[in-house]
Amino acid sequence: MICPRCDTAVEDDWHAFVGCKVARESWYWAGLSIVRQLRVGTVSSLTDFVFDICRSESRDIVGCVALLLWQIWVARNDAIWNDVHHTSTSIGRMALDAWQQWQDVHKQPSLPIVQHRGNRVQGNNSVWEKSSETWLKCNVDAAFHDCNHITTFACCVRDSRSQFIWAQTKWQRANMTVLEGEAVALLEALHFADANRWDRVVF
Repeated sequence: MICPRCDTAVEDDWHAFVGCKVARESWYWAGLSIVRQLRVGTVSSLTDFVFDICRSESRDIVGCVALLLWQIWVARNDAIWNDVHHTSTSIGRMALDAWQQWQDVHKQPSLPIVQHRGNRVQGNNSVWEKSSETWLKCNVDAAFHDCNHITTFACCVRDSRSQFIWAQTKWQRANMTVLEGEAVALLEALHFADANRWDRVVF
């Protein structure tokens, strides 16, 4: 198969993620050119390329590389299935933005669990941030009603301009832990996005 982005070479995994002109420039815009250049010509496969990065680079570099590879794959599929062609600049910057968001979330202190009239509420003072352009953002949550043996789940979808798109709620007759409830809420939101054929969603 000819590469759907450069139309100049047969596409294999190495070309898709490392060799294609769009991929090469995406590494540059993500600030990872040197990481790529150090291994081109010294490893024989994409697998070796990725494992060498994981062995040799810092946690931050490895995390950013993982998100860049994901963004390259998403852009490649958008070109094939949706005839949407992302620039290398946008691919690299989306990878950087996603890594920064991941770091920001994991730097936040653990939130206290508050008992209130038999319901467990997890405190959260963080401020909602809009998604990147052309992406949707889906916030999920769970509520716990132990005395009635019910756990409820909700999700709310907004666009990059913070405009409301859709929402849903569900419930199950079950007492769940906070971790279980939040996990089920996220799973329900993923099913909801899939049913609506939304493939560019930040959860």
